[in-house]
Amino acid sequence: MLVSVSVVVDALYLAKGLLVPLTLAALLSFLLSPVCGWLERRTLSRTEIHWHLDEVDERHHNFILQGMNEIIQIHHESQQELQAEKPSEPASTTDSPNFVVL
Repeated sequence: MLVSVSVVVDALYLAKGLLVPLTLAALLSFLLSPVCGWLERRTLSRTEIHWHLDEVDERHHNFILQGMNEIIQIHHESQQELQAEKPSEPASTTDSPNFVVL
């Protein structure tokens, strides 16, 4: 009896790195379930119906496209800033492998 209890306790101790996040995720899903249900009843289901029926008017369509364009622009600008901050390194032929095409 003592050995089996010890094995179970050891197994739980070793699996705590996996079991703790899974337990927290399950608890969080139970806590957020009423909020998600309310959102689906209120807003999300209506939007989904309009999208599936192609009833999105031009104003909403332009709003969505404008938001996507802004996100892409911000991403592009941040990539340019990262490239500008990175010091330019001269291309070295000794570091790159030589490939022969047959």
